[in-house]
Amino acid sequence: MVRKYYDTIFAFLCSLLFVYVLLRSHFLNITHDEAHSYHSIKNFWYVQFLCTGNSHWLNSLAIKISLLFGFENVLGIRWLSLISFAGVLICAFIWIRSIEKPYLKLSAFCFLFLSPYLIDYFGLARGYASAIMFQALSISFYIAGLNKGKRNYLFFSLVCSGLSAIANFGFVYFFMAFSLIYFYEIHFQSGFIFLKKRRFYIDVFMSIAFSLVLLRAFVFIIQCSKDLVGAGTYTIGEMFRVFIDGQAYHKFEFIPAHLQIYALIFLTLVIAACIFGVFKIKNQSSENSDTIIYSFCSALFLIMICVILFNFFCFGIVLPFYRTMLVFFIPVSVVLFYFVEHAFKNKTVKKLIFTSISGCLIINFCYSMNLKYCFDFKEQADSREGFNWLANTAAKRVGISPELYGVYSNYYRICKDYPYTFMGEMIETRFPKGICSQKNKLSEFDHLIIFPPYDMSYYKNSNIKVKVLKYYETTGTVIVKVIR
Repeated sequence: MVRKYYDTIFAFLCSLLFVYVLLRSHFLNITHDEAHSYHSIKNFWYVQFLCTGNSHWLNSLAIKISLLFGFENVLGIRWLSLISFAGVLICAFIWIRSIEKPYLKLSAFCFLFLSPYLIDYFGLARGYASAIMFQALSISFYIAGLNKGKRNYLFFSLVCSGLSAIANFGFVYFFMAFSLIYFYEIHFQSGFIFLKKRRFYIDVFMSIAFSLVLLRAFVFIIQCSKDLVGAGTYTIGEMFRVFIDGQAYHKFEFIPAHLQIYALIFLTLVIAACIFGVFKIKNQSSENSDTIIYSFCSALFLIMICVILFNFFCFGIVLPFYRTMLVFFIPVSVVLFYFVEHAFKNKTVKKLIFTSISGCLIINFCYSMNLKYCFDFKEQADSREGFNWLANTAAKRVGISPELYGVYSNYYRICKDYPYTFMGEMIETRFPKGICSQKNKLSEFDHLIIFPPYDMSYYKNSNIKVKVLKYYETTGTVIVKVIR
């Protein structure tokens, strides 16, 4: 009875978190990458679907569906991410419900979900949300299949791992690592008897089918846009920066060298926790659900890291960086949770550590909560308000900073929900290259909307004055009137 009471509480917490993400999906302005996807789907469907690194296939299909039904507002095109979050919450609740002690339930919830960076992507129309959902489903089906001995669950786990890579190409590392573990545990561990089983050939066919689709997608991208080049980092120490910087969520200005050191320390901790998890299971006389999950996620993480480093050193493929590191969030959260649970035998010490970490995560998350901006796309947080203000002041020709022009040209200019009458043109404020060849270029505009640092040196020969009309504190965006 008491256990059901706590389960009800955590069901309520999951529902509360979903409402928060729903509100963010409604209130957050369109971001640069979302606007690019929207524009591509609305105008060049086949290009977006096949030829660019921005082509998160399932997310692209979801945007296409929303356009077909006339839902072009931000909440309308983010519907798949919201459904994906609901799926992840359900998987997490099933796991949390299996945990007996209330403080462990709370800690599991905090470890999984109280990362403001992770929560960002469940409220944006990007492929990361659906990829994480299929990753969570894959792990859940796999563990349930092992525990209950159900072949269908195991097959679904393999399919979901492939779908996660289809949803976001960065999750191909998860698909590869999962497939290696899957075939070893389900087929190869029992010797050559697997050759006599029909399910082995079904699994092989399914894995090859997903692999060929992904390979063809990568070939299309390389041939058409070369978007895969440079989409990451060449420094191993920078890979795990997001677990420090993203968690802090703009609350601290880290010195890059210090941030890299913190990231390496975190990476070392996770690797140690994974090694502990892999070798711990070998010493267990009887496997239970906890040790299976711990050892599985530990092996998953280590294989993904090995594959990434192999590709980096042998083929020069860039390392994942910030949002492309989202493929690690669930395995890392599970590994760290079980590491604390199994590494500390003293119940008082264990409870103190879990309570302290959970408390810090709760405080940090609450302090980071907002309905205004997200970590990777804070530049566009005031764009809609700025464009609305310009439309209401009867602006006719507006010069727009590069950070804001992308969402104007790719979304607001063509979306039926925003019939702006002013004409916007991008001005050079981000990378000044000298004196503009067109003297008095700025005099062609009646207003400018500029994102800091407001570098107008490119146009220093323009003979104009400006008057500040509007300032947005969140981003520092400023609207000025051009006085000729």
